[in-house]
Amino acid sequence: MRRIDITALTALTAFMGIASVAAGAAADIILRDPPVVERPETPPLRGGPAHIAIGRAAMRDIALLDLASGHPTPRHSGLVAATSFDYAADGALIVARSRENDIVRLDPLTGAMEWLFLGIQDVTDLATAPDGSLVLGRAERNEILRLDPVGAVLTPLFEGITHVSALSVDADGSIIVGRSALSDILRLDPVTGSIRTVMQGIVDVTGLDTASDGAIVVGRQLISDIVAVEPGDASIAALTRGVTNMTELAVPPLGL
Repeated sequence: MRRIDITALTALTAFMGIASVAAGAAADIILRDPPVVERPETPPLRGGPAHIAIGRAAMRDIALLDLASGHPTPRHSGLVAATSFDYAADGALIVARSRENDIVRLDPLTGAMEWLFLGIQDVTDLATAPDGSLVLGRAERNEILRLDPVGAVLTPLFEGITHVSALSVDADGSIIVGRSALSDILRLDPVTGSIRTVMQGIVDVTGLDTASDGAIVVGRQLISDIVAVEPGDASIAALTRGVTNMTELAVPPLGL
């Protein structure tokens, strides 16, 4: 708070909408400093996995991103329309390709491609489940399905879940869904059918996976960062920043 003499400031008082005072009159006017707007600080870097696989659709590749340096190393190149991917337990990447309507396996050592499923249409999101099945999201149809590798059987799990932009399956089989357009993250229980909101107000959820410690790892394409969301208190901590061209991510299994 500061005090000023208004003898020479009649015009200023009129401009600011302050009650007029006769020129030359001795008076003090109290001007209050503008309120301080609290801005959230950029979350600090936190511990987490050393590497994360990121999809870069514009570059048609999947790269391994070093979180400490922020440097991506291309691992699988020439991938056209690799819409979504996730790690299998053996370290292979399972990739859904929307243009080819297929799901393929990329060998973790050689990079060789093996076709797993053909004719799987409209898959926008894919996640591997602990039981070996795949969970698929089809955003245009507002549905989430389970794909059983034995017999390639598709089983509907949830319908009417709109605006799905990313999904993952955690260690207990719950499905974690990110919805960029609605700025939230949901937890779906495929056994009971219950739906619970994990977090609201998180924008630009482009890619999503679950880390071994239970944290939800979120890639945000427009913000160009990767953050970790703690499900318990919905707190956010940065893992790395300055990530460009990212359209998907997956956290490697422990030991890889």
